[in-house]
Amino acid sequence: MEYDRIDYLLHIRAVTNPNAVFLIEGEQSTTYAEVDRAADRVASWLARIGITTGDRVLLHGENSTQFLLAVFGILRAGAIVVPIHVKTESAILTEILQNAEPSLLLVDRQLLRGYRSLTSSVTIALDIIASLPAEYKPPLTPARSACIIYTSGSTGKAHGVVCGHRQILFAVQAISKMLHHTQEDRVLCCLPFSFDYGLYQAFIVLEAGASLIIVSTQLNLLTIPGLLHKHHITGFPLVPALAVGLLRSRLLERITHCSVRYVTNTGDMLPLAHIDRLMEQMHNAAVLPMYGLTECKRVSMMPFHALATKRGSVGLPLPGTTVELIEDSVLPMSGSNCGQLLVCGPHIMDGYWRDPEATAHRFHWEQSINKCTLYTGDLFRRDTDGYLYFLGRCETLIHVGNAVFSAAEFEQNLAALNTVAEAAVISYSDHSQQCCIHAFLVTDMPDSQVLQLAKTVLSPIQDAGVDSVTVHLIPKLPRTLNGKVNRQALGHLVKSSS
Repeated sequence: MEYDRIDYLLHIRAVTNPNAVFLIEGEQSTTYAEVDRAADRVASWLARIGITTGDRVLLHGENSTQFLLAVFGILRAGAIVVPIHVKTESAILTEILQNAEPSLLLVDRQLLRGYRSLTSSVTIALDIIASLPAEYKPPLTPARSACIIYTSGSTGKAHGVVCGHRQILFAVQAISKMLHHTQEDRVLCCLPFSFDYGLYQAFIVLEAGASLIIVSTQLNLLTIPGLLHKHHITGFPLVPALAVGLLRSRLLERITHCSVRYVTNTGDMLPLAHIDRLMEQMHNAAVLPMYGLTECKRVSMMPFHALATKRGSVGLPLPGTTVELIEDSVLPMSGSNCGQLLVCGPHIMDGYWRDPEATAHRFHWEQSINKCTLYTGDLFRRDTDGYLYFLGRCETLIHVGNAVFSAAEFEQNLAALNTVAEAAVISYSDHSQQCCIHAFLVTDMPDSQVLQLAKTVLSPIQDAGVDSVTVHLIPKLPRTLNGKVNRQALGHLVKSSS
């Protein structure tokens, strides 16, 4: 059956398999039919208070069933969801409010007080969802846009990416197919729904008619082995910060039986040593590296069959999409199939909300053939089989004279050192304009040997004539709300210590 809206897909699932469990939170299970009826109630209520097609509705709260019921209700009303992380700072929240201009804000009750000084827009506690009366089923309102997802801004200003229904559906269909999803799958999600990687778990599960187990982003790591066992989890999406926490705590070693068949990773590169340990401790569950960005959701995924033969790769482009590598003057190597990655396909989003300049810079339209090419700003290598290998972002490359180095490759090599859990490498120019390299290591056994081994890994930069190389041992890497390494914060650490 054809569908071009996320909420219509929900209705199809509710009709074809009404009693199948869609959402599980704690001891509460919600079926597809119940979620569909709740979406109707929310949409009817929104229409009654004046929300119409294209209006923005901001959702600010912890992961919960109510959060997702609100998402589907907003979509059914033809409005646009603007999900916000529960820990978003007030200054950033103010910028988002000014940019998105939401007609309504639905927020966790404990956050209500903080909004009194931020906005004059109607602000209501999210738990109103639970008490809405059963009402008429609203007509399906045509709408192109589904969400505005604000990027984390780990290296610069955050932008609101306008995500359309059709683009989202194309992406989730392709991802679900590559993950071999069925109705029997049960996916554990402790990633924030404000992060596209977290929110899309609900959409990917919906596409397969499977079940999503919702967990707070503030979960205690100690609970994860029990959750995996209790709910017979088959899919476990994570980010490197979560993987590192699980590995350092050795919690996964307690698992005697594991039903997980795949683990996905995105956000930052997961070191190969961590992939090997995860697969061993999770009873050979496939750990699937991926690459994506909010502007097109997912670019590539590692197929199950290529895990052993394409180590270090982030996989193949999604079916139905194309990628191209173009020469870039900052490339760290030449004479090989490397360059900035360009992406084309039905998953390319509609640009940045109310930011035509930034949109024109990243989204290149050829109107004559109705084709949009996304310039990712990321550098890749592609092998003869078409597999992609991430080299780094243009702004994180390390320039030393005429030589250019990939910080991502050094980070992989540093993380492979025994006892090193995480690593990040940045270049920093001080007030005298000297180029200084700073490596940050998280290790459980800080000693002089680790420092010496790290200096050996970084010796190619030293040999290229950099002014200084400094290795820092820190308890943990600073990260954005979405779990990515916060390189700006690392720069502030260097500045404050100099």
